[in-house]
Amino acid sequence: MATILIIDDDPTTLGLLRTRLEKSGYMVKEAKDGQEGVRTAERERPDLIFLDVRMPKVDGWQACRTLKSNPATSQCPVVILTGCSQDAQELYGLQCGADEYITKPWDSKHLMQVTSQLLSRSVESRDIRSEASQQRFKQYIQRVVRVMGSLPKTPNIELMAGQLLRLATSLIADYQTAIQEKAIADFRLKVAHVEHQAGELVYWLELLRDSKASDNPEIPMLLAEGSALHQSLTDASKTTRHP
Repeated sequence: MATILIIDDDPTTLGLLRTRLEKSGYMVKEAKDGQEGVRTAERERPDLIFLDVRMPKVDGWQACRTLKSNPATSQCPVVILTGCSQDAQELYGLQCGADEYITKPWDSKHLMQVTSQLLSRSVESRDIRSEASQQRFKQYIQRVVRVMGSLPKTPNIELMAGQLLRLATSLIADYQTAIQEKAIADFRLKVAHVEHQAGELVYWLELLRDSKASDNPEIPMLLAEGSALHQSLTDASKTTRHP
């Protein structure tokens, strides 16, 4: 069952949208402002987000930018909901990273069509065998290698960077082997092994961050995305669906 997060401070909109989505078989989570919505998205990892624009604390534009810049939530499709119909408003929403833009009051049929299309995209991005996931893993490992190679050459950093490089190289090789496996039991076993390696990678990134031996701003970003990739592997290792 897909999980959809609604971020909106209007109880009427929340109620109507929740009812429509739950009737279609979706699990619905709610947040009443942008700040709460970002925290909920990080915690719940929804498959789709409906996001209002005018909200207290953090508005929809800023919330969308935050969600799309956070590796843990960047892959989740975001639909901007607003009463503004101007083309400039829509363009701004898309520039903030939104995947779709729907004006209120929405057409129910169109809304469900958009929901179905974006959920299909969301499911594909979570499938570790999809082309999108393969590209994501590859780019992530390339970033790890690049960042580790740019760090200061101190004994402490070289130790951690060397361990991370070994883990990254092993992880991508074993990941490629796992996703080509056809037998269900062997697939799950190999993915569980890669999941363990990803957990080790996250652990060493945490050590590197906490050591404060380097102020490279990409280290926290690598940690956040590594945690998200680790979670996707955790989910995949529990699947019973034939790969």
